[in-house]
Amino acid sequence: MVLNFRLLFVFTSVFFTLENNLQKNYFEGIISYSVEALDKSKKMTKDESIQYIGDKQIYFIKENKYKTVMNGLLKITQFYTGKDTLYNTMQGSNALVYISVLKQNERVISFDIKKINLLF
Repeated sequence: MVLNFRLLFVFTSVFFTLENNLQKNYFEGIISYSVEALDKSKKMTKDESIQYIGDKQIYFIKENKYKTVMNGLLKITQFYTGKDTLYNTMQGSNALVYISVLKQNERVISFDIKKINLLF
């Protein structure tokens, strides 16, 4: 009986130690990005893209979930619940669009890496 109690105590202690260590691996906080969105179809100018989509994207992160908001007129918001789906909505819309992250139908068309000088 004493041996069983000791084993139970050891397993419980190990479990809670592992659980606490795993929980500490998640970042919690707010990250703000400056974004430059360009319309490759050339139907919107750079200024129009900034006006509608925005030039800042703010991430609110907790555990393995996040919410991100763009600061343009459309107020595009995306939610990730930590599972296999992304949810998107825009201000003034009653629709909630979802994307399964299990399917990868997208491909990168082009990208441009710019070096910036940080203040710190």
